[in-house]
Amino acid sequence: MQLPSHLIVGIFIQMIIEEQQSWPRAWQIVAICSLALFSHFVLDTLALLTYHPPTPCPDDRIWLSWHLIVFSGGGFLLFLFWQKYWLGMIAANFIDIWDWGGLRLLKKIKHDPDWGQQWTIHSYLQKFRAPLKKYLPDLTEKHLAIV
Repeated sequence: MQLPSHLIVGIFIQMIIEEQQSWPRAWQIVAICSLALFSHFVLDTLALLTYHPPTPCPDDRIWLSWHLIVFSGGGFLLFLFWQKYWLGMIAANFIDIWDWGGLRLLKKIKHDPDWGQQWTIHSYLQKFRAPLKKYLPDLTEKHLAIV
């Protein structure tokens, strides 16, 4: 899935866990982070059902429009909910932050596109969703799957 989906799930996870007021705060933090990280695997598996091309398509107007909506929606959610639900939102997006932010930056610094491949978390995601792929149609490049 994309940023808004991960943000919304992270917010809901944090809301639900923080309602468990009998839990010590440390347990709440561990539960929020663990469930939000796991939710990333589930949502990215379900992403096979949505328009989510694996590579950028800047010449495609639908791709550009969709990404404008996605990033605007993500920015709006961050603006509205950051102060209270930052932990759930970061934890739910940590895998993308690490793989697409941290490792990409380090690859550019090192001038080596293959550097750090063994540290990508998305490689584990591929193993997680491999057995489920036979049950899910791959609509990632179908414009109609935006809905």
